[in-house]
Amino acid sequence: MFGKFFDDSGDTFFEAVQAFAVQANGFLESAFESSNIDESWWAGVVGTADTPGMLSIWMPVMAVVIAILVMIQVVFAAWRGSGVGMVRAVAGALFAIPGTYAMVILVQGLSLVSDQVTSYILERGGAENANVFMKIFGVQISNGELIGVNSKYEVWASVGEKSGGLAMIAPLLLMFIIWLMSIVLGIVMALRSMVIVLLSSFAGWALASLSADITKSWFAGFMKLMVGLLLAKPFAASTIVLSATVFNFSDSGSQLFAGLAGLFIAICMPFAAVAFVNFTPAGSITAQDQAMGSGPSSAARFASRGVQTISRFRRR
Repeated sequence: MFGKFFDDSGDTFFEAVQAFAVQANGFLESAFESSNIDESWWAGVVGTADTPGMLSIWMPVMAVVIAILVMIQVVFAAWRGSGVGMVRAVAGALFAIPGTYAMVILVQGLSLVSDQVTSYILERGGAENANVFMKIFGVQISNGELIGVNSKYEVWASVGEKSGGLAMIAPLLLMFIIWLMSIVLGIVMALRSMVIVLLSSFAGWALASLSADITKSWFAGFMKLMVGLLLAKPFAASTIVLSATVFNFSDSGSQLFAGLAGLFIAICMPFAAVAFVNFTPAGSITAQDQAMGSGPSSAARFASRGVQTISRFRRR
C-alpha cells in the first residue's frame, strides 16, 4: 500500500517541486529588489519632519566625545612635540561634526549607485538569459508555473515525466535546498542593507576617531565594513548572472552543482567582500604619521648641527 502511494503520487510530487521552484525564483528576485536602500531606510538616520534621525540624537554625545579626544590628542602631541598630532587635533575639532553629515550624504549616493549597478547587471543578464535565476538549476519558470526542466539533468528526469515512486524524493529534496538557500540569500541581502544604514548612523564615531592617534584605527575598520558591503550586492548579482551565462554553454548536468556553488558564493559575498577590502590600514597611517612627524625634528637636528659647525669655524 505504501509503495502504491508513491507510484501514484507523480502529480503530487510535481506540484510540490513546482511550488518550491516558483517560490525560490520569487525569493531570488526579491532578494535584490527589496534590499534597495531608498528614502524609507534613510529616514531613521537623517530624520523626517516629525521625528529626529539618529544623527541628530548622537550629535550632543559626539560633541562631548570629540572634545575629550581632542584634549587627549593635544596633550600627547605637546608631550611628544608632534606638529602632525596637533594638526590632527585641530582638524578633528573643526571638521568632525560637519564631516559626519558629509559622510552620510556620500554613503547615500554610493548605496544608490550600488543598487543601480546591481539592477543593470540583472537586467542585462535577464535579457540574455531567460529566467536568469532558476535557469541556473535547469528549471524554467514562466508566469508562476514550472513549464519545463533541462533534459540533460538526470535529477530532473522524473519531474519532467511526472512519474511517481521514490525517484521523486531526490528532486524534491534538492529543490527544497534551493528554496532554503534562496531564503538565506534574501536574509543576507537585507542584513547587508540594514548594516549599511546602521553604520551610517554611527558615522560620527568614525569621524571623531580621527581626532586622536589612539582611536584613528576605528575609521579604518568603519571604511572596511562600509566599502565591502557596498560592493557586495553587485558582486553577488554578477555571480548569479555568471552562473546563468555558464549554463548557456554547458552540456553537462554537473552545471546544477555549479549553480548551487554560485548561489552559495552569492550568499557569502558580503562576508567575502568585507574580508577582501583593506581600506587604508591603520599601520600605513601610523607609518605615514611617524614619517611626517619625524621630518620637522630631523630638520631641527640638522639645523642645530649646522649652527654648531659654523660656530667652531668662527672660533678657529
